[in-house]
Amino acid sequence: MRDDLSYKPAVKLGEMRYFNVRTVRVRPGHDNEYVEIRKLVNAARDKASTDEHQAVFQIVAGAPRGTYLVFTPIKSAAQFDEGPNQAYQDALGDEGRQKLADLANKAIVSSEDTIFAFSPKMSNPAAGMVAADPAYWKPKLLTAKKEGPPVAMKAPMQPTPVSAEKK
Repeated sequence: MRDDLSYKPAVKLGEMRYFNVRTVRVRPGHDNEYVEIRKLVNAARDKASTDEHQAVFQIVAGAPRGTYLVFTPIKSAAQFDEGPNQAYQDALGDEGRQKLADLANKAIVSSEDTIFAFSPKMSNPAAGMVAADPAYWKPKLLTAKKEGPPVAMKAPMQPTPVSAEKK
């Protein structure tokens, strides 16, 4: 993990329900501009006191050079509907937004977001993760109550034959 590019990466993962994974491809020779983007964004987040978390990884093998993965945990699907954080926008300011756009145009070839949802049924979470929200990660299974002896089934009804019409 690139700690210098990440933002508050420590998070109670057990409280999260989704992960957005952004794959960023940087132009060859423009990694410094991408680093500057991350530092500019993180400084604005600090100034705005946002409650966001991101862990940034630089891929060194198995993908093209200049590939970064940005993991953003998301607590609720409602967060996908929220607009831009106004406090962050204010902290960035017009000059910061322009600088960010210029750096992105120079440095970034492409970025792609993929959203993943956690599934308790398909997961084997660590104890610490379960402790954050046991009702979500290990829900109690509902079982049918046993109420006396079984009821005898009646034979299914037989269809009544329909007589053919006479011509």
